[in-house]
Amino acid sequence: MEGRTARMAVVGAVVAALAAPAVAQASDESLRAVIARAEPRLTKDEGRILEATGRYLRTRDAAPLRRAVSREIGHLEALQAAVRREDASTAHGTRGKRLVVSGLRSIISGYRRLGAVLTNQDPAAAKAEAAKATRAARRGRAALQRGIRLLG
Repeated sequence: MEGRTARMAVVGAVVAALAAPAVAQASDESLRAVIARAEPRLTKDEGRILEATGRYLRTRDAAPLRRAVSREIGHLEALQAAVRREDASTAHGTRGKRLVVSGLRSIISGYRRLGAVLTNQDPAAAKAEAAKATRAARRGRAALQRGIRLLG
């Protein structure tokens, strides 16, 4: 009977050891799933921004571009909140989550600066704000991409 109990303990330990990585990966998987669910909506928003930018360059009507930017900011903030709610289970997941949240924050900041540029009447100030918006968005995209790569 003792041999059987010992075997059961060993089998239980092996099963627990094999199941632990799967459980640990579940939280990182949920982070990836949150990002994947938001991707189509964000892609569509980016298309709207590009289309509105082209229209703005032709007509100088900033209203459609401001609406597109505002919509994108809302979706990015929703994604940021959803990512923050998820728990990472591995070191890579924790770092990836931190990079994703940081990248989203920078992108949101860049889009907000772009919104300010569209309402600014001073060309010199608008040009400086546009440069800052571009840098913030590029920095954010780089951090976001690094975070997504770490999440796997």
